Amino acid sequence: MDEMFNFVEEKIVEILQKTNFSIQIDDSTIHNQAILLVYVRFIHEDDIRDEMLFIKSLSETTNGEDIVNEVMQYFNDKSTPLTNLINIASDGAAAMTGKVKDFVSRMKLVAPHIFYIHCIIYRQHLVAKNIGGHIEEARNTAIHAINFVKSNSMNNRFFTQFCGDEDFKTLFLHTESQMTHYNSKKQADIAKKILERLSEFKSKIFYLSDIFKTVNLLNLELQGRKSDLFTCSQKIKGNTIHNQAILLVYVRFIHEDDIRDEMLFIKSLSETTNREDIVNEVMQYFNDKSTPLTNLINIASDGAAAMTGKVKGFVTS
Repeated sequence: MDEMFNFVEEKIVEILQKTNFSIQIDDSTIHNQAILLVYVRFIHEDDIRDEMLFIKSLSETTNGEDIVNEVMQYFNDKSTPLTNLINIASDGAAAMTGKVKDFVSRMKLVAPHIFYIHCIIYRQHLVAKNIGGHIEEARNTAIHAINFVKSNSMNNRFFTQFCGDEDFKTLFLHTESQMTHYNSKKQADIAKKILERLSEFKSKIFYLSDIFKTVNLLNLELQGRKSDLFTCSQKIKGNTIHNQAILLVYVRFIHEDDIRDEMLFIKSLSETTNREDIVNEVMQYFNDKSTPLTNLINIASDGAAAMTGKVKGFVTS
């Protein structure tokens, strides 16, 4: 296995020594061990190639200096000129893009020509995470309920039995939330409160399920060896997932002296995304909800032809 890995690495390094390439940096923690992962993208024989370049264990910290030292050491050991490195992509963490001691600024000191890209998939993930308003409160309630089940093995077994013949009998732990263990009486009180909150937000949680189904499909569309900045941007702006046109409508209003922004609805469009399709979906929604159009005072869009065209634009209709 080691011989195979070394052979593949040697071939990749030979290519990198002769051609321009980009790297993607990510750091992770596995069993309290900081890990640095570096991926590389380059063109070889008219084909865009993505490969894992190396994995390194970091001693104690994962700051910009540690990451720079590991990357520079690797390229020096492999006699790979930094003049061939043209781009760095990362998740935008402080160790990567902080103002003073981050990895990117330190790399630019030795290779000023390098430019940086904040991973577009990670940016889309951040937007999806921060929904805001009552929808975010509903999401946090669902996360609390899931972690309540997963934090206790007996709760998890009861949940599996409760699901019976359902397709899904387990839950994914939300690792960004801290788990707390309670005694049996405390657990009963918390379970009662969670059930009350779930009942309160039931409709919003169902709505969230539909939203995240769409977001998860979009995440899959943004991944893959043939994915690049242009196609990712097009998919996000075009809202086309698995060749399915998606219409997203957000609403802004004032409630109790507070400006509120909420996602109003998501609709799948049949075949086209022209003015008529969009008008029909929006009008149908407001009619079904008995919402007078006299209350609608402003429309914002990305300026696409279907939205603002002089003849058949959505706004003119």
